[in-house]
Amino acid sequence: MKICKYYHNFKKCKTKSYIYLFAFLNSKLCNIYIDFHFNINIYYVSNIYRMVTYKILLFIKIMLIPKN
Repeated sequence: MKICKYYHNFKKCKTKSYIYLFAFLNSKLCNIYIDFHFNINIYYVSNIYRMVTYKILLFIKIMLIPKN
């Protein structure tokens, strides 16, 4: 899974663990999650508050995607 490949890059932020857990449980969504989150980390790594905000929004977005 893509998420495993990039996990070591994201270990620094503890707030990620919740969304990672969610993504692992919903493997269908892993690609959506990792592609979005990879970009967020590149651009906002120095702005923790903004990162957390994006994580929360992404989590809500994932929750709203219907699971087939």
